[in-house]
Amino acid sequence: WLQPPFSTQDVSVSNQWNDQSDGAWLSAYAGALGQDPTQGVIIAVDRAGNYFRFVLPAGSGAARFTAADGLRVTVETAGGGRYTLDMDTLTLTGADGQSVAAEPQDAPLTPTAAVNCN
Repeated sequence: WLQPPFSTQDVSVSNQWNDQSDGAWLSAYAGALGQDPTQGVIIAVDRAGNYFRFVLPAGSGAARFTAADGLRVTVETAGGGRYTLDMDTLTLTGADGQSVAAEPQDAPLTPTAAVNCN
């Protein structure tokens, strides 16, 4: 498992999923918003390294990945919700068939080394 590239103030990660597809690594993070632990969130990273945020309905509770079948990942929430994340199409669908919209997100900043200019 990789260290999540998010501040815990932004996202509190419950767990992570990774798999390779067509020579590229795909990743997804499940958890809750850092400022609201009752608000579930999924962040998916596509083949090109683009980040997408799926914010679950209010009061859903933290999200967690519970199973995977290829690029289809099962998501369950602390509040009892169940979703399917399709990493091939970057879609998140609830058990009722309703889609959760993906919002593009800036990639997290990576720390840079300090440079001493004496």
